[in-house]
Amino acid sequence: MSNAQGRVVKKKKKKKQAIGPLSLGEKVVHVGSTLSDRQFTVHEDLVCTGSEVFKTWFQPTRRPIDGQCPICYVELDPTHADLTFCRGMCGHNLHTRCWETWANEQAHPKCPMCRTGWMEPEDEKTACQIGVNPDALQTYVGWLYSRKIVLTTVGSPMPERIGLCNLYTHAEKLEDPRFQNAIMALIITPSLWNLTGPPTAVVEAVFNHKIISEPLRNLLVDLKLRRIRERNLQASWFKNNASSYPSGFVGGIAHALLNNEEIPTTLFELKKKYLLDDEDE
Repeated sequence: MSNAQGRVVKKKKKKKQAIGPLSLGEKVVHVGSTLSDRQFTVHEDLVCTGSEVFKTWFQPTRRPIDGQCPICYVELDPTHADLTFCRGMCGHNLHTRCWETWANEQAHPKCPMCRTGWMEPEDEKTACQIGVNPDALQTYVGWLYSRKIVLTTVGSPMPERIGLCNLYTHAEKLEDPRFQNAIMALIITPSLWNLTGPPTAVVEAVFNHKIISEPLRNLLVDLKLRRIRERNLQASWFKNNASSYPSGFVGGIAHALLNNEEIPTTLFELKKKYLLDDEDE
């Protein structure tokens, strides 16, 4: 992704495991922020399905969930039966009940696929801390279960707008495209912005290093450009308003106008440009 001058939005595409929001699994882990001592308990399969960061920590060798259970040869479907997996090198998935039956018949249980001794999660692997704002992490954990985003900031619309932008920046660190898309969809909601486009306070928060996110910067430029072109204010805006905005924002608008860049004009086009590609959506 380039800077505001190039304004190119590259979408990430990641293959996600097919575990739905109701497929929780039986193991729980603890996730926390290095910025505080708060910890949150969450089902391991649920958090590892979405976040690449947590999957790399808790389930680095696990394979995508597809195909048949190597014990009963029934298709693996986490919405119908709990699954477990070999934490050794092979990472194969199998039904939890099948594994328990298999293990009870052996003095020293081994994985039916790679034949290595069955490994349980190490104690230090049941907790993970990352450098994310604890409130943002709490919002993420809540969203995993409810698919609803509840901000801790309440009151006037302005804190909500800035809060969503701030949350998106932290969501980028979690590397969960579905969570990022849920936030971005709320940010794009027309009711958040007035007829003049994004308010100065929001632009300042995003461009003046309080919130650093390339997609958000490009989005705010697009939203403002849309209003400028709709009202034919290309010349007068720079004369009357540019001095009130951060230089990076003004530069992005100037570059787009000089190059006659096409910008999204509908909600559908905005979402198509700024929502990340995700195969499970």
